[in-house]
Order: sequence, then C-alpha cells, then structure tokens
Amino acid sequence: MHIDATLPKLETRTRAPTAAIVPTAINRRKVTLKVVDSEVRKGGFFSSDYVLYTITTEPNGWRVGRKDTDFYTLRRILKAQFPHVLIPPLPLKSNKMTQKFLTKREKQFTRFLQAISRSEELKSSICLNNFLEIEDLKEFQKANKIFEKTKYGKSIVELVTEKGQVGVNMNQNAMVFCTRMTDFTDSYQILYSEIIETTREIKEKSADLAKTMHTLGEHLEKLGNVNYMIRVDRMHELYAWLSKMSTGTGNHLANLGDLFHVYLGSHLKYHMSEHESFRELSTLREQVKQNFIKKERHLIERKEKLFKS
Repeated sequence: MHIDATLPKLETRTRAPTAAIVPTAINRRKVTLKVVDSEVRKGGFFSSDYVLYTITTEPNGWRVGRKDTDFYTLRRILKAQFPHVLIPPLPLKSNKMTQKFLTKREKQFTRFLQAISRSEELKSSICLNNFLEIEDLKEFQKANKIFEKTKYGKSIVELVTEKGQVGVNMNQNAMVFCTRMTDFTDSYQILYSEIIETTREIKEKSADLAKTMHTLGEHLEKLGNVNYMIRVDRMHELYAWLSKMSTGTGNHLANLGDLFHVYLGSHLKYHMSEHESFRELSTLREQVKQNFIKKERHLIERKEKLFKS
C-alpha cells in the first residue's frame, strides 16, 4: 500500500492569539507613580529597623507606604506573570539608611515605577494595583502571598497582552538580533562604562577650568579697581566687563560639566542596569527555542517511524 507522504501546506501565521488584559483602574490612562518620601522605622524586638517609602498614584489619589523588600517582591511577581515583557530593573539591595542614600533610592524606585506605568500589560496586574492602592501594610502583604504562590503559564495562549494577540513572524534581522542579543548588550555595557567614565573626567576638568576662570575674573576685577582709583574710567569699565565675562564663563563650564556627568552619566547608568533585564528575556528565549527544537526532533522521529511502517 502506498502512503502519500506529502504534507498539506500550512498557512503561515504572522499573529497568534493570547490572553487579553483585563483593564484595571490605572489602565488606558496616564498615571504618575512617584516615591515622594522615605522614613526609617524602628523594628520590633526580633526585627531590624526598616525604611518605609511613600508612593503616590495620580490622578487616582492613592497614597501608600511600602518597604524596599516589597519593590523586589513586586518585580519578581511581574517577571513571573509577564515573562514576555521587559521588566524594569531595580538597584541592588542595601541596608544603608543615610539621608543621602534614601534620597537617591527614592529616585531609583520612582524611575522603576514610571517605567512600569508605560506598559499596559504590567498595569493590568492586580498585584501591581494592590501594591499601589492597599494602604494597610499587613493586608497588602497577606494579599501578596497569594501571587507569590501562584504558578503562571508560559505558552503563547497563556501570555497576557494588551490586544489579545502577538506577532510571531520571524525575519532574518530578528533572528540575528535575538541570536546575538547577549553580545549586543555586553558591547553596550562596555561603551556605557567608557562614556560614564568620560563624563566624570569632563566634570572634573570643567570644574578645574571653571576655578581658573573664576581666578582670572578676580584678578581682572582687581585690575579694574586699580584703574578706578586713578580715575581711568574706560579701562576700569573694560576690566570690569572682562571680569564679569570670565566669571560667567567659569559658571557655564561648571554647569556644563555637571550636565554631562549628572544627566548623561545617570541616564546611561540606568540603561546599564537594564542589562540584566535583557539577559532575562534572552535566557527565556533560549529555553523556549531549545524546547521547540526538542519537540520538533521528536515529531520528525515519529513521522519517520510512521512512514517506515
């Protein structure tokens, strides 16, 4: 008996169905999430002191207090709920409680929350909404334990997306990018580090040059005063103008150095911290790819056995 081994032509799909988000109180609207304050709280007899961060959500009018550990728990749950979404990074854990450190940490946590607010998928998380809305800390932590114990699916149909579907069309450029994603992110890390170090040098050298310009301005001012004493008004006005220009140039150089270091340097430091988030996605993709190859190989073996029989 002849068996026709010709397989029917399969239709190439560019979109695949997924679970769609169930909108929450913060979905499909612009919300501002911000850490507005931090306070060191005394621990109990068997617990250490901790920091409580005040978070506001506008225009919802929510205001809650959260421990730093709550932020890390939130990220871990979001990563499990949305394995296909790039989860914003968090700074490394620390036990420091100085005011300078807490002010910096407030900005870092705010940046984390702001990045989350740009994703409709992440905003649909009930865990996130609880994090932002439930005022009673014990009630919040009790609700959080449910999400920590929940097992989340990773198949395409179980993924939660904004429109209930996801693109599955693979092209050569996408394959190259995904295959070399780790190399790309490593290269970015190196370049970011070099740029950040350069901005630090710019700040230091700008500060030195600014100091020199300020000194020049002082000397010119003194020279102008000498001319004023001997009633040489035109020279007095000239040196006064040069002194003012030198001082202004010094101020501009100092501000320019700060601009490069604080804004460009800080911006790139944050993107450097995203490196681990990209690695998480890359690792997941590789796991899915290997699982696909394994099942594809198994399917081919079964077909071969069927044809031989």
